[in-house]
Amino acid sequence: MMSRQAVFMRQAVDLGYVDEWHIWNFARKDSDRAWLEREFGDARFVLTENDSLDYVRFSAFELARREIGVVAQNDAHLLFQMTNGECIEIVFGAFSNTRTLLRKFDHVGSYGLHAEPVEVSNLALRPGVENVVVLEQEGDTVSIHLNGEPLFVVPGFARSDSDILVHTGYGSQGIWRDASVQQKIRLVECGKEGFDGFSLAYAHYASNLYADNLFLKLDDDIVYCDIEMLDDFFAEIARTRGGNIVSANVINNGVCAHYQAKHGYFPGLPLEFEYPLQGICGSLWESAPMCATLHDYFVDHLPQIKDKALSGPKLFELPPLDRFSINFVGFKHVLFAYMQAAYFAAQPSMDDEHLMTRVVPKLFNVEKSIFAPLLVSHLSFWKQHETLDVEKVLARY
Repeated sequence: MMSRQAVFMRQAVDLGYVDEWHIWNFARKDSDRAWLEREFGDARFVLTENDSLDYVRFSAFELARREIGVVAQNDAHLLFQMTNGECIEIVFGAFSNTRTLLRKFDHVGSYGLHAEPVEVSNLALRPGVENVVVLEQEGDTVSIHLNGEPLFVVPGFARSDSDILVHTGYGSQGIWRDASVQQKIRLVECGKEGFDGFSLAYAHYASNLYADNLFLKLDDDIVYCDIEMLDDFFAEIARTRGGNIVSANVINNGVCAHYQAKHGYFPGLPLEFEYPLQGICGSLWESAPMCATLHDYFVDHLPQIKDKALSGPKLFELPPLDRFSINFVGFKHVLFAYMQAAYFAAQPSMDDEHLMTRVVPKLFNVEKSIFAPLLVSHLSFWKQHETLDVEKVLARY
C-alpha cells in the first residue's frame, strides 16, 4: 500500500513542500519490515526510551569508520564487540551529564549496569542538539571521538559483523542516526508496536526540539495526494489557533464523503453518504463495494472533482466532540502537548484517533475542520479491507 505513498511523498520532499518525512516502523509482518528496510533503511533513526535500560540494535559495525549522531540529555550508552570477544561500552554524559565512561566486559553475557569504568573523560553531551560520535578502526586500535574531541583508544579490532547496541534511560530519551547520511526521509525504529508505539511517537514530537514545526500525520494507506496543494494546506494550519486540527479532503472517509456529496462532488454516483452517528463507522466504513465504487469514480472523474474542491467552500467545520478518522491531518506543535495530557487523562490503551478528535477537543476546546482544496485518497478501513479487492483498487492509482 505504501508504494504509492512513497512516490508522492518523495516528490513532496524533493519539491520542498515537506521538509522531512518520518516513517515510524510499526509493521506487523516480517515482509513489511523487510520492505521498509529496503525502501528507507539508509536513513534509519532509532529512538531509545527514557525509562528503559534495555539495549536495542542500532546497526552493524561494518565500516572502518562509523559516524553516529545522538540527541540525549544524559546517559547515552553505546556497546560494541571486539574480535577477541570483549565488549566495549561507552556511556556519554554519565552522572547527570558530567563525564563520559569507558567500560570493558569479557563477553556479552558478562555485561552489567553500574560496573566500574576503566577510563573516564570530562567530555560530556551537548544537551538539546545532536552530538556526533565517531568510532574508527585505525590499524590495530579503535578510536572514539565525541563532537570532534578524542575520548578513548581501545586496542584490538572491532567485529565488523557484530551489532552496535544503544540505550538511554535514567530520564533521558535518545535519538540515534547515521550521521554520515543526510536524509530528509527517515525510518524511525522504536521497538514498540500498536498503542504503545503510537503513544511513544506523540511523546517524541512533544519535545521542544520540534516546537517551531508544522506537522502532517498520514496513514500508511493514503494512496493519492494532490501535492501541489500542500503549501496551501500548511498555510491554513499556520493560520489556525492553538492546537486546532485540519484534515485534508479525504476520499473514502465517512465524514468527508458526507460533505463531498452534499456539495456536489459525485454527480451520477448512485450512492448515499450519510453523516455517521457521532462521526463513528457508517455505511461507507463497513462496505467494500461502496469503497471500490467510490475509488473508481474518483479516478475516473479526478479533474472534475478537483475543480469542485477548488471552487466550492474552502473549509468544512466539524462537530466539536464527534469522532473523525485522522487519515490525513495537520496541526501545530502544541497539539502534542494536548495529546500528552489526553493520554494521561484517559486509559493507556485508548487509541490516538479517539484522543485527538474527542478527548482533546473536550479538554482544550480544539476545533476541527476539513480543508477542501487538498484532495487525498485513503485506501480502506479494516472492515472494508476484509473483502476488498485491494490489488484492483491499487492498480487504479
